[in-house]
Parts: sequence; C-alpha cells; structure tokens
Amino acid sequence: MNESARYRLAWLMWCFDQGYRTPEDRALMTNWMLEPDDQQHPDDLVEKEQLLRMADEVLVAMAE
Repeated sequence: MNESARYRLAWLMWCFDQGYRTPEDRALMTNWMLEPDDQQHPDDLVEKEQLLRMADEVLVAMAE
C-alpha cells in the first residue's frame, strides 16, 4: 500500500471535517499525521488511527 497516499487521504478527510475544504484553505498547513507519535496528544493519536483505517478502506475499494 502507498503510505504517502494513505496519510494524505487521511489528512484530507480530517481537513474536510475541520472545514478546510479547498486547496487555498490548506495552503499553509502541513500534515500533522506525519509528526512523530510522541509529539502528539493521545486523543489525536486515536483520531489518526481511525482516519488511517478509513483511508485504507478507500484505497482498497479503489484497487478493486
């Protein structure tokens, strides 16, 4: 599985949920999911894992 696409898709889903829906909205943002786990809040780690699982579902469906 393409890890780069996986993390990008998960981050884009998070951005959409947060209201950052256009490329311009996200222009100055970085993908927080790529930060080391030990620098993230425990709640963010839970959300990260959930989003990555959802991204996996999308990527599997696209590969079919």
